[in-house]
Amino acid sequence: MKQISLLATLFFTFQMHAQKKFIAVYEHGIKLNWAKTIHVDSSSDNHEQIREAMKDSATFTDMFNSIIGEYIKFNITVTATDSYNNTITAEASKENTVHLHFDDYEENFPFLKNGKWVKKNDLTNELITLVGQPYEIKFTGNKKLFSGYECEEVKASRDNSVKAIMWICTKLPSSINPAIQIKNVQGAVMAFASIDERIIYMLMELKEE
Repeated sequence: MKQISLLATLFFTFQMHAQKKFIAVYEHGIKLNWAKTIHVDSSSDNHEQIREAMKDSATFTDMFNSIIGEYIKFNITVTATDSYNNTITAEASKENTVHLHFDDYEENFPFLKNGKWVKKNDLTNELITLVGQPYEIKFTGNKKLFSGYECEEVKASRDNSVKAIMWICTKLPSSINPAIQIKNVQGAVMAFASIDERIIYMLMELKEE
């Protein structure tokens, strides 16, 4: 009888743990090449100064970095219901000096459904499964604390080339992830930085409900 009671307690405890919901807020930064991003009407005399600056990509980028900032920032909120499902919303950060509209980016962010990354079709509103090239992961042995959780450093590679450095907590659900496809690794993505530092994700807040 005691054994049955113990098993029931363990099962109930496991179920309670399995149903925990986590809400993670990331800061997502994208470093843009302004000379390639911004289009200037070549027929307008009013934009002559900008067109001249665009001839030197580095000068043009430095100019816009000083006005807008080096990164365009987003707040990514991930609600993880279990290890296989989440919902993700994105909004432009108020830290951006100039408000830029990325409506498609903000409103149609990929999310995890039954262990697969999906996204709404802009025309039909149906869910389509993303067929990407997941990162191959190699643990480096380095460890660091993020939000009080011990995390492990990994090198993320594609085509036998290291593309990013990530920090993963293997004790948290895999759905705590801002839409970064990883191959054969269970755990939450706490930080991500591409090697060229053009794309970054940093966990700013993690709440358990």
